[in-house]
Amino acid sequence: IDYMDGYRCFTWDGKTFPKPDRLMKELRKMGYRVVVILDPGIKRDPGYSVYDNGLAGAHFCYDEKGEHYIGRVWPGETVFPDFTRPETREWWGSLYKGLLDDGVTGFWNDMNEPADFSFESATVPLSMRHDNDGEPCDHRAVHNVYGMQMARSTFEGVETLRSDERPFVLTRAGYSGVQRYAAVWTGDNLSSWEHLRMSIPMLLNMSVSGISFIGADIGGFRGDPTPELFTRWLQTGIFYPLCRTHTCGGMGKDGAEQDPTVYGKKHEKINRRAIELRYELLPYIYTQLRETERSGDPLLRPIWFDEPMMEKVHRRDYEFFFGKSLFVAPVVHEGAQKREFVAPPGEWYDFFSGRRLVGGEETSVPVDLKSIPMFARAGAIIPTREAVQFTDEAPLRELTLNVFAGSGAGTFYNDDGLSYGYRDNACVEENYRVTASDDKLTLEFVGREGDEQFAPKSYAIRVAGLERAPDVVTIGDRKLTEKKTPADFVKAKAAWRFDKSTRSLRVRSVDFGPGAIIEISFGAPGKSRRRKPAAGR
Repeated sequence: IDYMDGYRCFTWDGKTFPKPDRLMKELRKMGYRVVVILDPGIKRDPGYSVYDNGLAGAHFCYDEKGEHYIGRVWPGETVFPDFTRPETREWWGSLYKGLLDDGVTGFWNDMNEPADFSFESATVPLSMRHDNDGEPCDHRAVHNVYGMQMARSTFEGVETLRSDERPFVLTRAGYSGVQRYAAVWTGDNLSSWEHLRMSIPMLLNMSVSGISFIGADIGGFRGDPTPELFTRWLQTGIFYPLCRTHTCGGMGKDGAEQDPTVYGKKHEKINRRAIELRYELLPYIYTQLRETERSGDPLLRPIWFDEPMMEKVHRRDYEFFFGKSLFVAPVVHEGAQKREFVAPPGEWYDFFSGRRLVGGEETSVPVDLKSIPMFARAGAIIPTREAVQFTDEAPLRELTLNVFAGSGAGTFYNDDGLSYGYRDNACVEENYRVTASDDKLTLEFVGREGDEQFAPKSYAIRVAGLERAPDVVTIGDRKLTEKKTPADFVKAKAAWRFDKSTRSLRVRSVDFGPGAIIEISFGAPGKSRRRKPAAGR
Protein backbone atom coordinates (compact mmCIF):
# COMPACT_ATOMS: atom_id res chain seq x y z
CA ILE A 1 0.00 0.00 0.00
CA ASP A 2 2.99 2.32 0.39
CA TYR A 3 3.28 2.68 -3.39
CA MET A 4 0.10 4.80 -3.34
CA ASP A 5 -0.23 8.55 -2.91
CA GLY A 6 -1.53 8.79 0.66
CA TYR A 7 -3.21 5.38 0.44
CA ARG A 8 -5.41 6.57 -2.43
CA CYS A 9 -6.27 3.53 -4.55
CA PHE A 10 -5.26 3.61 -8.23
CA THR A 11 -2.52 6.20 -7.62
CA TRP A 12 1.26 6.22 -7.33
CA ASP A 13 3.41 8.09 -4.84
CA GLY A 14 4.97 10.52 -7.28
CA LYS A 15 8.08 11.09 -5.17
CA THR A 16 8.97 7.43 -4.73
CA PHE A 17 7.70 6.29 -8.14
CA PRO A 18 7.94 9.29 -10.48
CA LYS A 19 7.85 7.14 -13.64
CA PRO A 20 6.06 3.89 -12.80
CA ASP A 21 5.66 2.84 -16.43
CA ARG A 22 9.44 2.96 -16.93
CA LEU A 23 9.97 1.01 -13.71
CA MET A 24 7.51 -1.68 -14.84
CA LYS A 25 9.37 -2.05 -18.15
CA GLU A 26 12.72 -2.37 -16.41
CA LEU A 27 11.39 -4.95 -13.97
CA ARG A 28 9.78 -6.92 -16.80
CA LYS A 29 13.13 -7.11 -18.60
CA MET A 30 14.55 -8.63 -15.42
CA GLY A 31 11.81 -11.27 -15.35
CA TYR A 32 9.53 -9.69 -12.76
CA ARG A 33 5.77 -9.37 -13.05
CA VAL A 34 4.38 -6.75 -10.67
CA VAL A 35 1.25 -7.28 -8.57
CA VAL A 36 -0.12 -4.26 -6.68
CA ILE A 37 -2.41 -4.24 -3.66
CA LEU A 38 -5.78 -2.46 -3.62
CA ASP A 39 -8.32 -2.03 -0.82
CA PRO A 40 -12.03 -1.21 -1.13
CA GLY A 41 -11.73 1.75 1.26
CA ILE A 42 -11.64 4.93 -0.87
CA LYS A 43 -10.24 8.07 0.74
CA ARG A 44 -12.89 10.71 1.39
CA ASP A 45 -11.08 13.49 -0.42
CA PRO A 46 -12.82 15.98 -2.74
CA GLY A 47 -10.57 16.47 -5.75
CA TYR A 48 -9.41 12.83 -5.74
CA SER A 49 -10.83 11.56 -9.02
CA VAL A 50 -11.86 8.12 -7.81
CA TYR A 51 -13.79 9.66 -4.92
CA ASP A 52 -15.37 12.35 -7.09
CA ASN A 53 -16.40 9.95 -9.84
CA GLY A 54 -17.72 7.47 -7.30
CA LEU A 55 -19.93 10.13 -5.77
CA ALA A 56 -21.21 11.21 -9.16
CA GLY A 57 -22.08 7.65 -10.09
CA ALA A 58 -23.72 6.79 -6.74
CA HIS A 59 -21.19 3.98 -6.32
CA PHE A 60 -20.65 4.18 -2.54
CA CYS A 61 -22.60 2.49 0.23
CA TYR A 62 -25.10 4.40 2.36
CA ASP A 63 -26.01 4.16 6.02
CA GLU A 64 -29.51 3.59 7.38
CA LYS A 65 -30.21 7.34 7.19
CA GLY A 66 -29.53 7.48 3.46
CA GLU A 67 -26.18 9.24 3.81
CA HIS A 68 -22.85 7.88 2.61
CA TYR A 69 -21.36 5.62 5.24
CA ILE A 70 -17.97 6.96 6.41
CA GLY A 71 -15.51 4.48 7.90
CA ARG A 72 -11.83 4.61 8.80
CA VAL A 73 -9.11 2.57 7.14
CA TRP A 74 -5.51 3.33 6.06
CA PRO A 75 -6.21 6.71 4.39
CA GLY A 76 -8.36 7.96 7.27
CA GLU A 77 -12.00 8.68 6.46
CA THR A 78 -13.16 6.30 3.75
CA VAL A 79 -16.19 5.35 1.73
CA PHE A 80 -16.89 1.87 0.40
CA PRO A 81 -17.94 0.90 -3.14
CA ASP A 82 -21.15 -1.11 -3.30
CA PHE A 83 -19.88 -4.15 -5.20
CA THR A 84 -23.34 -5.72 -5.01
CA ARG A 85 -24.47 -3.15 -7.61
CA PRO A 86 -23.74 -4.12 -11.26
CA GLU A 87 -22.98 -0.55 -12.33
CA THR A 88 -20.48 -0.19 -9.50
CA ARG A 89 -18.72 -3.42 -10.41
CA GLU A 90 -18.36 -2.18 -13.97
CA TRP A 91 -17.09 1.22 -12.80
CA TRP A 92 -14.56 -0.33 -10.42
CA GLY A 93 -13.31 -2.69 -13.10
CA SER A 94 -12.70 0.22 -15.47
CA LEU A 95 -10.40 1.91 -12.93
CA TYR A 96 -7.65 -0.67 -13.54
CA LYS A 97 -6.84 0.76 -16.97
CA GLY A 98 -4.21 3.18 -15.68
CA LEU A 99 -2.32 0.54 -13.73
CA LEU A 100 -2.49 -1.88 -16.65
CA ASP A 101 -1.19 0.81 -19.00
CA ASP A 102 1.70 1.37 -16.59
CA GLY A 103 2.62 -2.31 -16.92
CA VAL A 104 1.14 -3.83 -13.76
CA THR A 105 0.19 -7.46 -14.43
CA GLY A 106 -1.74 -8.57 -11.34
CA PHE A 107 -3.99 -7.24 -8.61
CA TRP A 108 -4.22 -8.10 -4.95
CA ASN A 109 -7.53 -7.29 -3.21
CA ASP A 110 -6.94 -6.82 0.51
CA MET A 111 -9.02 -5.61 3.48
CA ASN A 112 -12.15 -6.59 1.54
CA GLU A 113 -14.26 -8.21 4.25
CA PRO A 114 -14.49 -5.11 4.34
CA ALA A 115 -12.19 -4.00 7.13
CA ASP A 116 -13.10 -0.85 9.08
CA PHE A 117 -11.08 0.45 12.02
CA SER A 118 -14.07 2.36 13.44
CA PHE A 119 -15.36 -0.53 15.54
CA GLU A 120 -14.03 -3.31 17.73
CA SER A 121 -15.47 -5.78 15.22
CA ALA A 122 -12.98 -4.36 12.65
CA THR A 123 -15.65 -4.38 9.96
CA VAL A 124 -18.46 -2.12 8.78
CA PRO A 125 -21.76 -1.91 10.71
CA LEU A 126 -24.46 -4.38 9.77
CA SER A 127 -26.79 -1.45 9.10
CA MET A 128 -24.80 -0.31 6.05
CA ARG A 129 -27.02 -0.50 2.97
CA HIS A 130 -26.44 -2.30 -0.34
CA ASP A 131 -28.17 -2.43 -3.73
CA ASN A 132 -27.87 -6.25 -3.83
CA ASP A 133 -28.50 -6.48 -7.58
CA GLY A 134 -31.72 -4.51 -7.34
CA GLU A 135 -32.98 -6.09 -4.11
CA PRO A 136 -31.87 -3.58 -1.45
CA CYS A 137 -30.69 -4.98 1.88
CA ASP A 138 -28.44 -4.21 4.80
CA HIS A 139 -24.93 -5.53 5.28
CA ARG A 140 -26.08 -8.61 7.19
CA ALA A 141 -27.32 -10.15 3.95
CA VAL A 142 -24.17 -9.55 1.90
CA HIS A 143 -21.20 -9.46 4.27
CA ASN A 144 -19.95 -12.87 3.13
CA VAL A 145 -20.13 -12.02 -0.58
CA TYR A 146 -18.78 -8.46 -0.44
CA GLY A 147 -15.15 -9.49 -0.89
CA MET A 148 -16.04 -11.99 -3.61
CA GLN A 149 -17.92 -9.31 -5.54
CA MET A 150 -14.86 -7.06 -5.32
CA ALA A 151 -12.76 -9.91 -6.76
CA ARG A 152 -15.39 -10.44 -9.44
CA SER A 153 -15.36 -6.76 -10.34
CA THR A 154 -11.56 -6.79 -10.55
CA PHE A 155 -11.43 -9.95 -12.66
CA GLU A 156 -14.17 -8.89 -15.07
CA GLY A 157 -12.75 -5.39 -15.40
CA VAL A 158 -9.22 -6.57 -16.16
CA GLU A 159 -10.56 -9.22 -18.53
CA THR A 160 -12.48 -6.53 -20.41
CA LEU A 161 -9.44 -4.26 -20.60
CA ARG A 162 -7.03 -7.08 -21.57
CA SER A 163 -9.26 -9.63 -23.30
CA ASP A 164 -6.31 -11.62 -24.65
CA GLU A 165 -4.85 -12.37 -21.19
CA ARG A 166 -6.04 -14.32 -18.17
CA PRO A 167 -6.28 -11.91 -15.21
CA PHE A 168 -4.31 -12.65 -12.06
CA VAL A 169 -6.32 -11.61 -9.00
CA LEU A 170 -5.55 -12.46 -5.37
CA THR A 171 -8.13 -11.87 -2.64
CA ARG A 172 -8.23 -12.12 1.13
CA ALA A 173 -12.01 -12.34 1.45
CA GLY A 174 -14.31 -14.54 -0.57
CA TYR A 175 -17.23 -16.91 -0.61
CA SER A 176 -18.35 -19.99 -2.48
CA GLY A 177 -17.70 -19.23 -6.13
CA VAL A 178 -14.71 -16.95 -5.60
CA GLN A 179 -12.55 -19.55 -7.37
CA ARG A 180 -13.99 -18.24 -10.65
CA TYR A 181 -12.28 -14.91 -10.10
CA ALA A 182 -9.28 -15.08 -7.80
CA ALA A 183 -6.68 -16.97 -5.89
CA VAL A 184 -7.14 -16.82 -2.11
CA TRP A 185 -4.65 -16.64 0.73
CA THR A 186 -5.35 -17.27 4.40
CA GLY A 187 -4.63 -13.78 5.73
CA ASP A 188 -2.26 -12.36 8.32
CA ASN A 189 -0.69 -15.34 10.07
CA LEU A 190 2.05 -15.46 12.69
CA SER A 191 5.64 -16.68 12.43
CA SER A 192 5.13 -19.73 14.63
CA TRP A 193 5.27 -23.49 14.35
CA GLU A 194 1.60 -23.61 15.29
CA HIS A 195 0.64 -21.41 12.34
CA LEU A 196 2.84 -23.43 9.99
CA ARG A 197 0.95 -26.55 11.02
CA MET A 198 -2.38 -24.74 10.97
CA SER A 199 -1.89 -23.69 7.35
CA ILE A 200 -2.17 -27.26 6.07
CA PRO A 201 -5.70 -28.15 7.28
CA MET A 202 -6.84 -24.61 6.45
CA LEU A 203 -5.79 -25.04 2.84
CA LEU A 204 -7.06 -28.61 2.62
CA ASN A 205 -10.48 -27.47 3.83
CA MET A 206 -10.54 -24.70 1.25
CA SER A 207 -9.51 -27.16 -1.47
CA VAL A 208 -12.38 -29.53 -0.81
CA SER A 209 -14.72 -26.52 -0.69
CA GLY A 210 -13.98 -25.83 -4.35
CA ILE A 211 -11.33 -23.13 -3.89
CA SER A 212 -8.19 -24.66 -5.36
CA PHE A 213 -5.74 -21.81 -6.06
CA ILE A 214 -4.78 -21.08 -2.46
CA GLY A 215 -1.84 -20.38 -0.19
CA ALA A 216 -0.62 -19.05 3.14
CA ASP A 217 2.10 -16.50 3.84
CA ILE A 218 5.27 -18.62 3.94
CA GLY A 219 7.30 -17.68 7.00
CA GLY A 220 4.37 -15.93 8.67
CA PHE A 221 3.14 -12.37 8.14
CA ARG A 222 3.86 -11.11 11.67
CA GLY A 223 7.00 -12.00 13.57
CA ASP A 224 10.54 -13.14 12.89
CA PRO A 225 10.80 -16.87 12.20
CA THR A 226 13.87 -18.76 13.30
CA PRO A 227 16.05 -20.07 10.47
CA GLU A 228 14.69 -23.58 11.06
CA LEU A 229 11.06 -22.43 11.04
CA PHE A 230 11.50 -20.47 7.83
CA THR A 231 13.21 -23.40 6.10
CA ARG A 232 10.56 -25.88 7.19
CA TRP A 233 7.80 -23.48 6.14
CA LEU A 234 9.38 -23.01 2.74
CA GLN A 235 9.70 -26.79 2.33
CA THR A 236 5.99 -27.05 3.10
CA GLY A 237 4.96 -23.98 1.13
CA ILE A 238 6.37 -25.19 -2.17
CA PHE A 239 3.34 -27.49 -2.15
CA TYR A 240 0.84 -24.68 -1.65
CA PRO A 241 -0.88 -24.18 -5.02
CA LEU A 242 -0.19 -20.45 -4.53
CA CYS A 243 3.42 -20.42 -3.34
CA ARG A 244 4.73 -17.10 -2.02
CA THR A 245 6.62 -15.68 0.92
CA HIS A 246 5.10 -12.57 2.49
CA THR A 247 5.78 -10.53 5.60
CA CYS A 248 4.95 -7.16 7.12
CA GLY A 249 8.67 -6.73 7.86
CA GLY A 250 10.81 -7.66 10.82
CA MET A 251 9.15 -7.39 14.23
CA GLY A 252 12.15 -8.16 16.43
CA LYS A 253 15.20 -6.09 17.31
CA ASP A 254 17.02 -7.27 14.20
CA GLY A 255 14.05 -6.65 11.93
CA ALA A 256 14.74 -9.68 9.74
CA GLU A 257 13.17 -9.47 6.31
CA GLN A 258 12.13 -13.00 5.43
CA ASP A 259 14.35 -13.48 2.43
CA PRO A 260 15.51 -17.08 1.87
CA THR A 261 19.10 -15.82 1.78
CA VAL A 262 19.29 -14.05 5.18
CA TYR A 263 19.50 -17.08 7.50
CA GLY A 264 23.09 -18.11 6.88
CA LYS A 265 24.81 -20.14 4.19
CA LYS A 266 23.53 -23.51 5.40
CA HIS A 267 19.91 -22.44 5.30
CA GLU A 268 20.39 -20.47 2.09
CA LYS A 269 21.54 -23.62 0.29
CA ILE A 270 18.65 -25.69 1.64
CA ASN A 271 16.13 -22.94 0.90
CA ARG A 272 17.44 -22.63 -2.65
CA ARG A 273 16.97 -26.34 -3.20
CA ALA A 274 13.36 -26.17 -2.01
CA ILE A 275 12.61 -23.31 -4.39
CA GLU A 276 14.31 -25.14 -7.26
CA LEU A 277 12.15 -28.18 -6.56
CA ARG A 278 9.04 -26.04 -6.94
CA TYR A 279 10.23 -24.83 -10.34
CA GLU A 280 11.17 -28.36 -11.40
CA LEU A 281 7.66 -29.55 -10.54
CA LEU A 282 5.92 -26.82 -12.57
CA PRO A 283 5.02 -29.12 -15.52
CA TYR A 284 3.36 -31.53 -13.08
CA ILE A 285 1.64 -28.69 -11.19
CA TYR A 286 0.33 -27.06 -14.36
CA THR A 287 -0.91 -30.38 -15.70
CA GLN A 288 -2.73 -31.09 -12.45
CA LEU A 289 -4.28 -27.60 -12.39
CA ARG A 290 -5.58 -28.17 -15.92
CA GLU A 291 -7.33 -31.24 -14.51
CA THR A 292 -8.68 -29.07 -11.68
CA GLU A 293 -10.22 -26.74 -14.25
CA ARG A 294 -11.84 -29.66 -16.01
CA SER A 295 -13.08 -31.75 -13.09
CA GLY A 296 -12.84 -29.60 -9.97
CA ASP A 297 -10.53 -32.10 -8.28
CA PRO A 298 -8.05 -29.96 -6.32
CA LEU A 299 -4.27 -30.04 -6.62
CA LEU A 300 -3.81 -30.01 -2.84
CA ARG A 301 -6.13 -32.47 -1.11
CA PRO A 302 -6.50 -34.52 2.06
CA ILE A 303 -5.79 -38.23 1.89
CA TRP A 304 -9.44 -39.06 2.53
CA PHE A 305 -10.40 -37.26 -0.69
CA ASP A 306 -9.04 -40.23 -2.64
CA GLU A 307 -9.23 -42.80 0.18
CA PRO A 308 -12.57 -42.07 1.93
CA MET A 309 -12.80 -45.54 3.52
CA MET A 310 -9.37 -45.33 5.16
CA GLU A 311 -10.47 -44.10 8.59
CA LYS A 312 -6.97 -43.89 10.06
CA VAL A 313 -6.13 -40.93 7.76
CA HIS A 314 -9.30 -38.94 8.46
CA ARG A 315 -7.62 -36.96 11.23
CA ARG A 316 -4.13 -36.77 9.77
CA ASP A 317 -3.99 -32.99 9.27
CA TYR A 318 -0.35 -32.60 8.23
CA GLU A 319 -0.13 -35.06 5.32
CA PHE A 320 -1.69 -34.64 1.90
CA PHE A 321 -1.85 -35.57 -1.74
CA PHE A 322 -0.25 -33.17 -4.18
CA GLY A 323 -2.11 -34.06 -7.34
CA LYS A 324 -2.94 -37.65 -8.13
CA SER A 325 0.53 -39.11 -7.89
CA LEU A 326 2.44 -37.49 -5.01
CA PHE A 327 2.02 -37.96 -1.27
CA VAL A 328 3.73 -35.39 0.97
CA ALA A 329 4.40 -35.46 4.72
CA PRO A 330 6.29 -32.20 5.41
CA VAL A 331 8.30 -31.76 8.59
CA VAL A 332 6.33 -29.30 10.74
CA HIS A 333 7.75 -29.75 14.26
CA GLU A 334 10.78 -27.98 15.66
CA GLY A 335 13.93 -30.07 15.99
CA ALA A 336 12.35 -33.14 14.39
CA GLN A 337 14.66 -36.09 13.76
CA LYS A 338 11.96 -38.40 12.44
CA ARG A 339 8.65 -38.03 10.62
CA GLU A 340 5.77 -40.34 11.42
CA PHE A 341 2.90 -40.61 8.96
CA VAL A 342 0.36 -42.97 7.45
CA ALA A 343 0.89 -43.38 3.72
CA PRO A 344 -2.09 -44.19 1.49
CA PRO A 345 -2.63 -47.84 0.52
CA GLY A 346 -0.42 -49.37 -2.13
CA GLU A 347 3.24 -49.07 -3.05
CA TRP A 348 5.09 -45.77 -2.92
CA TYR A 349 8.63 -44.62 -3.66
CA ASP A 350 10.67 -41.88 -2.07
CA PHE A 351 10.82 -39.32 -4.86
CA PHE A 352 14.53 -38.69 -4.36
CA SER A 353 16.07 -41.97 -3.16
CA GLY A 354 13.74 -44.40 -4.91
CA ARG A 355 13.27 -46.40 -1.72
CA ARG A 356 10.10 -48.47 -1.64
CA LEU A 357 7.37 -47.90 0.93
CA VAL A 358 4.26 -49.98 1.52
CA GLY A 359 1.32 -47.80 2.54
CA GLY A 360 -1.61 -48.36 4.83
CA GLU A 361 0.20 -48.40 8.18
CA GLU A 362 1.96 -45.84 10.32
CA THR A 363 5.54 -45.35 9.17
CA SER A 364 8.49 -43.47 10.60
CA VAL A 365 11.39 -42.14 8.54
CA PRO A 366 14.52 -40.32 9.75
CA VAL A 367 14.76 -36.66 8.74
CA ASP A 368 17.31 -33.88 8.85
CA LEU A 369 17.03 -30.22 7.90
CA LYS A 370 17.27 -31.04 4.19
CA SER A 371 14.48 -33.62 4.24
CA ILE A 372 11.29 -33.13 2.24
CA PRO A 373 9.34 -36.39 2.66
CA MET A 374 7.67 -36.77 -0.74
CA PHE A 375 6.58 -40.07 -2.25
CA ALA A 376 5.40 -41.07 -5.71
CA ARG A 377 2.79 -43.70 -6.35
CA ALA A 378 4.06 -46.91 -7.97
CA GLY A 379 3.40 -46.63 -11.70
CA ALA A 380 3.27 -42.83 -11.62
CA ILE A 381 4.77 -40.80 -14.46
CA ILE A 382 5.58 -37.29 -13.23
CA PRO A 383 6.77 -34.62 -15.70
CA THR A 384 9.41 -32.16 -14.46
CA ARG A 385 11.78 -29.62 -16.00
CA GLU A 386 15.16 -28.12 -15.22
CA ALA A 387 15.21 -25.52 -12.45
CA VAL A 388 14.85 -21.91 -13.57
CA GLN A 389 15.09 -18.61 -11.69
CA PHE A 390 11.66 -17.45 -12.84
CA THR A 391 8.95 -18.93 -15.04
CA ASP A 392 9.84 -16.91 -18.14
CA GLU A 393 13.60 -17.37 -17.90
CA ALA A 394 13.68 -20.12 -20.51
CA PRO A 395 11.04 -21.99 -22.51
CA LEU A 396 10.50 -25.63 -21.76
CA ARG A 397 12.81 -27.59 -24.02
CA GLU A 398 13.63 -30.87 -22.32
CA LEU A 399 10.93 -32.61 -20.30
CA THR A 400 11.96 -35.21 -17.75
CA LEU A 401 9.53 -38.08 -17.23
CA ASN A 402 10.00 -39.46 -13.71
CA VAL A 403 8.70 -43.02 -13.94
CA PHE A 404 8.21 -45.00 -10.74
CA ALA A 405 8.40 -48.78 -11.05
CA GLY A 406 4.98 -50.37 -11.45
CA SER A 407 2.08 -50.12 -13.87
CA GLY A 408 0.30 -46.83 -14.42
CA ALA A 409 -0.07 -43.77 -16.62
CA GLY A 410 0.81 -40.10 -16.78
CA THR A 411 -0.05 -36.91 -18.64
CA PHE A 412 1.72 -33.71 -19.62
CA TYR A 413 -0.21 -30.54 -20.51
CA ASN A 414 1.15 -27.21 -21.72
CA ASP A 415 0.01 -23.93 -23.28
CA ASP A 416 1.29 -20.35 -23.40
CA GLY A 417 0.40 -19.81 -19.73
CA LEU A 418 -1.11 -16.37 -20.39
CA SER A 419 -3.94 -16.29 -22.92
CA TYR A 420 -7.26 -18.02 -23.49
CA GLY A 421 -5.86 -19.65 -26.62
CA TYR A 422 -6.09 -23.07 -24.99
CA ARG A 423 -9.87 -22.84 -25.46
CA ASP A 424 -9.22 -22.91 -29.21
CA ASN A 425 -6.77 -25.82 -28.94
CA ALA A 426 -3.63 -23.67 -28.65
CA CYS A 427 -2.22 -26.23 -26.22
CA VAL A 428 -0.73 -29.69 -26.16
CA GLU A 429 -1.49 -32.80 -24.15
CA GLU A 430 0.66 -35.92 -24.10
CA ASN A 431 -0.15 -39.29 -22.57
CA TYR A 432 2.25 -42.00 -21.43
CA ARG A 433 1.85 -45.51 -20.04
CA VAL A 434 4.16 -47.77 -18.03
CA THR A 435 3.67 -51.52 -17.68
CA ALA A 436 5.64 -53.74 -15.31
CA SER A 437 6.14 -57.50 -15.30
CA ASP A 438 8.59 -59.77 -13.47
CA ASP A 439 11.40 -59.23 -15.94
CA LYS A 440 10.51 -56.12 -17.90
CA LEU A 441 9.32 -52.55 -17.56
CA THR A 442 7.83 -50.91 -20.65
CA LEU A 443 7.31 -47.17 -21.13
CA GLU A 444 5.07 -46.14 -24.02
CA PHE A 445 4.49 -42.67 -25.46
CA VAL A 446 0.79 -43.25 -26.12
CA GLY A 447 0.04 -40.09 -28.04
CA ARG A 448 0.04 -36.33 -28.42
CA GLU A 449 -2.89 -34.03 -29.18
CA GLY A 450 -2.96 -30.33 -29.90
CA ASP A 451 -0.45 -27.73 -31.04
CA GLU A 452 3.09 -29.09 -31.26
CA GLN A 453 4.65 -25.67 -30.62
CA PHE A 454 3.89 -26.25 -26.94
CA ALA A 455 5.44 -29.73 -26.90
CA PRO A 456 8.90 -30.41 -25.44
CA LYS A 457 11.78 -30.45 -27.90
CA SER A 458 13.40 -33.44 -26.17
CA TYR A 459 12.87 -35.88 -23.32
CA ALA A 460 14.88 -37.36 -20.51
CA ILE A 461 13.65 -40.49 -18.77
CA ARG A 462 14.26 -41.32 -15.12
CA VAL A 463 12.98 -44.66 -13.86
CA ALA A 464 13.07 -44.89 -10.06
CA GLY A 465 12.52 -47.77 -7.68
CA LEU A 466 14.90 -50.27 -9.29
CA GLU A 467 17.05 -52.48 -7.08
CA ARG A 468 19.58 -53.32 -9.78
CA ALA A 469 20.72 -52.31 -13.24
CA PRO A 470 18.86 -53.75 -16.22
CA ASP A 471 20.46 -56.10 -18.68
CA VAL A 472 19.14 -54.43 -21.82
CA VAL A 473 17.42 -51.13 -22.65
CA THR A 474 15.84 -50.65 -26.07
CA ILE A 475 13.76 -48.04 -27.86
CA GLY A 476 11.84 -49.73 -30.64
CA ASP A 477 14.27 -52.20 -32.19
CA ARG A 478 17.31 -50.12 -31.22
CA LYS A 479 19.50 -51.26 -28.35
CA LEU A 480 20.84 -48.38 -26.25
CA THR A 481 24.39 -48.24 -24.93
CA GLU A 482 25.16 -48.23 -21.22
CA LYS A 483 27.30 -45.35 -19.95
CA LYS A 484 29.13 -45.70 -16.64
CA THR A 485 29.79 -42.05 -15.80
CA PRO A 486 27.52 -38.99 -15.72
CA ALA A 487 29.87 -37.13 -18.07
CA ASP A 488 29.73 -39.84 -20.73
CA PHE A 489 25.96 -40.13 -20.33
CA VAL A 490 25.35 -36.40 -20.85
CA LYS A 491 27.40 -36.42 -24.06
CA ALA A 492 25.48 -39.34 -25.54
CA LYS A 493 22.45 -38.89 -27.80
CA ALA A 494 21.10 -42.35 -27.01
CA ALA A 495 22.23 -44.19 -23.89
CA TRP A 496 21.29 -45.33 -20.41
CA ARG A 497 22.92 -45.20 -16.99
CA PHE A 498 22.00 -46.81 -13.67
CA ASP A 499 22.62 -45.01 -10.37
CA LYS A 500 22.64 -47.47 -7.49
CA SER A 501 22.59 -44.74 -4.83
CA THR A 502 19.21 -43.43 -6.02
CA ARG A 503 17.89 -46.76 -7.36
CA SER A 504 17.24 -45.04 -10.66
CA LEU A 505 17.86 -45.53 -14.34
CA ARG A 506 18.41 -42.60 -16.69
CA VAL A 507 17.62 -42.91 -20.40
CA ARG A 508 18.38 -40.49 -23.21
CA SER A 509 17.18 -40.94 -26.78
CA VAL A 510 16.47 -38.51 -29.60
CA ASP A 511 13.94 -41.03 -30.93
CA PHE A 512 11.48 -40.73 -28.03
CA GLY A 513 8.20 -39.30 -29.33
CA PRO A 514 4.58 -40.29 -30.00
CA GLY A 515 4.33 -44.04 -30.51
CA ALA A 516 7.80 -44.75 -29.13
CA ILE A 517 8.29 -47.67 -26.74
CA ILE A 518 11.19 -48.06 -24.32
CA GLU A 519 11.73 -51.55 -22.91
CA ILE A 520 13.88 -52.11 -19.83
CA SER A 521 14.70 -55.80 -19.47
CA PHE A 522 16.08 -57.61 -16.44
CA GLY A 523 16.93 -60.97 -17.91
CA ALA A 524 15.14 -64.23 -17.33
CA PRO A 525 11.93 -64.31 -15.29
CA GLY A 526 12.69 -64.64 -11.61
CA LYS A 527 15.39 -62.00 -11.47
CA SER A 528 14.21 -59.31 -9.11
CA ARG A 529 13.24 -56.05 -10.76
CA ARG A 530 12.32 -54.11 -7.62
CA ARG A 531 10.71 -56.37 -5.02
CA LYS A 532 13.60 -56.36 -2.59
CA PRO A 533 12.53 -53.83 0.07
CA ALA A 534 14.82 -50.88 0.54
CA ALA A 535 16.88 -50.73 3.70
CA GLY A 536 15.18 -48.93 6.55
CA ARG A 537 11.67 -49.22 5.10
